Amino acid sequence: MKNKINLSVRFSKDNLSFIVRFVGALLVPILIYMGLEVKDLTSWPALWTVFVQAVSNPYIVGLTVINAINLIPDPTTKGLGDSNQALEYTKPKENGGDE
Repeated sequence: MKNKINLSVRFSKDNLSFIVRFVGALLVPILIYMGLEVKDLTSWPALWTVFVQAVSNPYIVGLTVINAINLIPDPTTKGLGDSNQALEYTKPKENGGDE
């Protein structure tokens, strides 16, 4: 296997929990580094200011990228890629199913 990952299923509209965790993986390191909380982002200008400060800081960019990348690999498979079965999915597998 060449470490292929089924990103279309991970980022699909049917996988909202992954998308929320991915956004959190991007946002949390930025907020922590800047000493902020989500409640501090009460306007679009405030959010934009934090975004500009984050992308202009190489340390925050690196930390955020590493944090987000850590979500991508499937921890139930050996290596970084998805299993052959997971690569064939067109939508996330339902919980508890033996499909």
